[in-house]
Formats: sequence, C-alpha cells, structure tokens
Amino acid sequence: MVVTADATVPAYCDARTAWTSENWLICRLLEDAIRAEAPRARGRLLDVGCGHRPYEPYFRPYVDRYIGLEFPVTSGVRQGDVHGSSLVLPFASNSFDTVVSFQVLEHVTDPQDMITECLRVLRPGGRLLVTANFLWGLHEVPHDYFRFSRYGFELLLERAGGADISVVPMAGAWVTTGQRIAYALHRQTRSWPALLRVPLLFGVQWCASGLDRLDRWDADAWNYLATATKG
Repeated sequence: MVVTADATVPAYCDARTAWTSENWLICRLLEDAIRAEAPRARGRLLDVGCGHRPYEPYFRPYVDRYIGLEFPVTSGVRQGDVHGSSLVLPFASNSFDTVVSFQVLEHVTDPQDMITECLRVLRPGGRLLVTANFLWGLHEVPHDYFRFSRYGFELLLERAGGADISVVPMAGAWVTTGQRIAYALHRQTRSWPALLRVPLLFGVQWCASGLDRLDRWDADAWNYLATATKG
C-alpha cells in the first residue's frame, strides 16, 4: 500500500521499524503476530496488497513459492510479482494453499468481495490470514474506507464460506490509547531535539505495553488478526 502525502497517521510498518519510531509498538505487535502465524503457511502463497513485502522472510522457509500482488501504481514502492485488483484476483480458483493480506482490507471499496476472492483462489483446506484495523485514525487518505470489529470480521468470513474462523485482537485498550498519544506527541514535538523527543515517544509506548499486559481490555483493540480455512 502507498502512503499518501496527506495521511494523518503513519501506516507503514516493516521488520526494520526501530524502537526510536513513534509507532514501534504497533509495528512490533503486528510483526510478532505474523511471525507466530508464519509456520502454519504452506505450499503456494499469495500476499494480497504486498507493498514492500516486509513479512516475506517469515513465510519463505515454510512455502514453496511466495507471490506478491499489488495494485498498479506509479511510485517508488516495490511492486508485486503480479499487478491487479484484490476485488477481482487475476488467478484461477483453487490456485493457492495460503493467502495472506496485511492492513489492506480497510482500504478496498468492497471488503466482502476481497474476502470472497481470497477464499476463491484457495485450494480446499487452504488457509487465509488477514489483519485489519478496528479503532484507528485515518491513514492512506483518501483511500481509507472501513473499520472492522471482531463480529464484522467473522461475518465477512462466514458469508464468503470460510470455515474454522478465528478473529483475535492484537492488543487491548492501553496499547490503542498509548499509541494514539504517541502519534499526537510526534506531531507536537517534531521540532524538539531527538535526545528529548525519542525517550518521550518510547516511554509512552513502553508504558502502554506494560499496562496492557496488566489490564487487558480487548473491547478497544486497535487491530484484529483473522484466520479461516476453505472447506
């Protein structure tokens, strides 16, 4: 996905996001969740909306082939192996053993079509892994259309014919709140010396992470990870 110039919050995470970043906490949580899921991938894998392909190294040891699909754009973003729309995937049915998509679903105009297409191209018994926002600010504007609760995610997967559905929050209310505060501080302290602003941003996120472990409240999760299989 491409981050536009007027995006209101940073939207891009990868495995190299440093602890000095204003969004290291959510990037670390996203990375940890994907890394934990990677060993369950197998066979031929499709990454829908692959962007810079930051999580490809985690899946490579477990799959025979990793194929990235990205919407055709003219930018400096590394393009996918295949260009096309997630709403009409340019692949035959039953083509993949694993389909993944990270932080893309909220940016498509018809999330149900995307989920249905992802399951269509899976072989029977194949596995779908999707992450998307629930409580989060605008990003990659103007192409930021939807937010998904656990039950909304489950409904999309059920309507598409998914089986063995699981939707879990990546963190609770403290992480959501702390990360939002970190973003606000990032905007207000851009002119500060790094010696002052970096410890402040890190401290807020570190405290939020600790509080979340002590008092986990999933109703205000920032993000969900959803999985399903094709029956």
